[in-house]
Amino acid sequence: MLLQISITNFAIFKDAVFEPGDGYNAVTGESGAGKSVIVNALSLICGVRAYKEMIRTGESEATIEAVFRIPKRKKKLVEEILNITDELLVITREIHKDKPSICKINGKIRNLSQITEISSLFIDIHGQYENQTLMNIENHIKYLDDFASKNLRTVLIDYKKLLKEYNRATDSILSVSGGEAERERNRQILEFQIEEIESARLERINEKQLIERKNLLENAEKYRQSTGVALNILEGEGLSFTDNLRKAIKELETLPDNEKLKNIINNMNESFYQLEDSTSELNRFNEIIEFDDKEFEEILDKIDKLNDLKRKYGTTLNEVVEFHDKALLQLNKIINFKKDYAKNLERLSDLENQLITLDRKLTSIRKTSSKILKEAIIKELFDMGMKDSVIEVKFEKNNYKNKLGYTNFPLNGLDECEFLISLNKGLAPVTLGKVASGGEMSRIMLSFKTVFSYKDDTETVVFDEIDSGISGEASIAVAEKLEKLSKDKQIVCITHLPQIAARAKNHYIIKKNSIGSITKATVKKVIKETEKIDVIASLTDGENITEEGRNHAIKILNENKKHFN
Repeated sequence: MLLQISITNFAIFKDAVFEPGDGYNAVTGESGAGKSVIVNALSLICGVRAYKEMIRTGESEATIEAVFRIPKRKKKLVEEILNITDELLVITREIHKDKPSICKINGKIRNLSQITEISSLFIDIHGQYENQTLMNIENHIKYLDDFASKNLRTVLIDYKKLLKEYNRATDSILSVSGGEAERERNRQILEFQIEEIESARLERINEKQLIERKNLLENAEKYRQSTGVALNILEGEGLSFTDNLRKAIKELETLPDNEKLKNIINNMNESFYQLEDSTSELNRFNEIIEFDDKEFEEILDKIDKLNDLKRKYGTTLNEVVEFHDKALLQLNKIINFKKDYAKNLERLSDLENQLITLDRKLTSIRKTSSKILKEAIIKELFDMGMKDSVIEVKFEKNNYKNKLGYTNFPLNGLDECEFLISLNKGLAPVTLGKVASGGEMSRIMLSFKTVFSYKDDTETVVFDEIDSGISGEASIAVAEKLEKLSKDKQIVCITHLPQIAARAKNHYIIKKNSIGSITKATVKKVIKETEKIDVIASLTDGENITEEGRNHAIKILNENKKHFN
């Protein structure tokens, strides 16, 4: 359940706190007061992208923070996703003008996808735009699958697993199943590439050693001169450097024992042996330096060939080898095309039959679930005054073919479905968008939302002006539906209708105040009876409340008092 949402420097809110209670919460306010800002703030908590333009004018950053109570049944799932065992879940969005925005969960920085995943367990927002999603036929199969998810899941997992294998088999055949002339061209190209790489005998070449030898030969004269000078210094006429060092050590060894001197002598001994070894190695290095024109040309030729291979087949020799191995596999496929093609087609045909069988199971489950779904929605519509409603679910099969002439299976099966509706007796069900007005669409959407809300375990459902386009008896029916839904869920409803606001257990009003050039909005819970009357009356009369408006508000509140307890 949503316990609190704090809003700082966001849109027209300077510093506001909204603390909805359990059950049915109504949020009202004059047009432009900031009701939609509450929904926008909650949308950020649900993972909607943040923009710098959302920051309040004159401020450098904005913060939205929502606190949810984690129910016992979800603690294990939250722990698996986030590795936290807290009683509360705190989601924070920080929007900055001069640096990237930050997402946090219980104080730890998380990515936006994690915010989206975890918030979906706690809150569901129904905005006005969702009516359009319901009218989009492509979304109907998603609604149905969400409703049938428990029964559909196992079959869909098997279907998707088999579909991966089917698509791999299709791609494998298509990769070599061009015309005879095309396969011959590819064969010749692959053979040339393989021969060019193999002729370089890369397995015998150590590129690092080759370059090192090239550098040695290229600078042979310099090496000989400098190493000769160094050896003359170390082994010059008379006593050499090592002889002098040895002589100095022997002189020091004649002195009486002294711990510090002993360490010095030991270090000098080590230096003597290291210098002696280094001198010997330097002699050997000097002796092997000999420039060879033929060897140098051969090395340059090898390096040029290696660079040419890397330009064609990869930036490193390892990548060239990988290219060779892949080319060899592709060549083998072309060589064995006829034998493998028949075998692969047989396998593809078998996979197609298995997928068709699974797809039929999906269809069967969907049709069974659609009957349950449409009856549930019809009941909800009946409760909201649309007593002659009829809903049908029309199924069709997607029969597209791939390049091989086999079935092109979509990710969720071949089914396409559409919800059809009739709101009056004697009229055949037709597409939703053709029959429903704005007010009717709101009630239809609320019916879907109610059915799905009972099915899932999201605790908080937010409705942003679900009452758009309705009035009179329809608004009373919607209010009753929201109040009924609030028995099992925490409902937050942004509304402008007195009938819907009066039904709420908790009522909040958003006010916008301007002082000079500064405007800010506040959220306040309506507690006093006299204040409730004025707030409900203002939804009809506006700022200038009439006595008639107050009497109407008193009547509505008295009719709904039994629902407040």
